[in-house]
Amino acid sequence: AEVYHFHDNGNLFDAFDLKYPGHIHGQKFSEVAWLTLHSSIDLIGEQEEILRNPNAIKPWIRYIEHKADAPRNILNLIFERALKELPGSYKLWYNYLKVRRKQMKNRVVTDPGYDAVNNCFERALVFMHKMPRIWIDYIKFLTKQGKVTTTRRVCDRALRALPPTQNDRVWPLYIKFVTAHPIPETAVRVFRRYLQMYQIGRASCRERV
Repeated sequence: AEVYHFHDNGNLFDAFDLKYPGHIHGQKFSEVAWLTLHSSIDLIGEQEEILRNPNAIKPWIRYIEHKADAPRNILNLIFERALKELPGSYKLWYNYLKVRRKQMKNRVVTDPGYDAVNNCFERALVFMHKMPRIWIDYIKFLTKQGKVTTTRRVCDRALRALPPTQNDRVWPLYIKFVTAHPIPETAVRVFRRYLQMYQIGRASCRERV
């Protein structure tokens, strides 16, 4: 892939080809993801390795680690580029979501950036719906935002998507959520479902014994 360079406030950047537009300081650049140019030979070698084999995860991980202190838009675009090539990578999604949540630290819950991160979680769950850690982090993130209806729906989706043996990782969060809000009818329904599942689980254990 051809590599382009441009200056932005005195910083030199290079670009990988990419099938979505990038934005730097409000200016749109189509078909590329902009990555800060680094003088390190090792880093340039990783760029070249990614260009030769974009479906290999290790070069992406190493590159992301090198770019950990880059501006957030640059770091996010690198993750997006990697996930375009490896959408089924749990390691990439987990770390990307972790970075996106960290970027929202100390921001008010009305900040539109929260919706952008929520959208990232939804995109991740297209591929990661069997991974309880992603559901758990999403539920905690929504609970922090005080999104009652959305949190309830995501909890229900998590319980449906995950196997029964992993539901016990969701229930404590769900119960804590419904008891923290003035939604008594919802709380009663949730507790009934939980008790029903608990009884089914106990009966199943007795049968196995």
